[in-house]
Amino acid sequence: MIAVLPAMVAAQSSAEPQSQPPPAAGQAETATKIGIIDIDRVTAESDAGKTLIERLQQDGERINAGRVQREQELADLQNQMTSGMVASDARERLTRELERKRTDAQRWLEDANREFQEAQQAVDLEFQNRLRPIIDEVARQLGFGLIFRSNRSLAMVLNPSLDITPQVIEALNKVEASRPGEEE
Repeated sequence: MIAVLPAMVAAQSSAEPQSQPPPAAGQAETATKIGIIDIDRVTAESDAGKTLIERLQQDGERINAGRVQREQELADLQNQMTSGMVASDARERLTRELERKRTDAQRWLEDANREFQEAQQAVDLEFQNRLRPIIDEVARQLGFGLIFRSNRSLAMVLNPSLDITPQVIEALNKVEASRPGEEE
């Protein structure tokens, strides 16, 4: 009996037509205009985004230079150990030093990568916070009621007039150009 009850409820609800109440007299139906924005493209093509990318690349290069330096120090120690001119007591000392430097280098790289990721997230959040009012204003000016963030693997824009990315890039560049003397 209990198993039949949900089936009866489902049958009744599927048998009833789903309808929305008609608009009130004198009111016309209005459709919400939907748009798309490609944040990655805004980042890649706007002046502020290019500055952001350059800053992150410089941080990445700094980390890479530190990694290369530490790898060279390890290689130098390894070469000293493998040369035939090292006494056994010196070899033991070099082995301990090599292991200590390997551990230090690994910790440094993990810390540097974590700091880089945290900085990247903070910069991305700051950029999106600066971008949000610009997107809102462009969408309002163009009459869009809903904006989706484009994901190239999921969204295909068949009508380019729905893509507000170029207008947002232009507006962002204007806003950023009017910010005198501020650093990114």
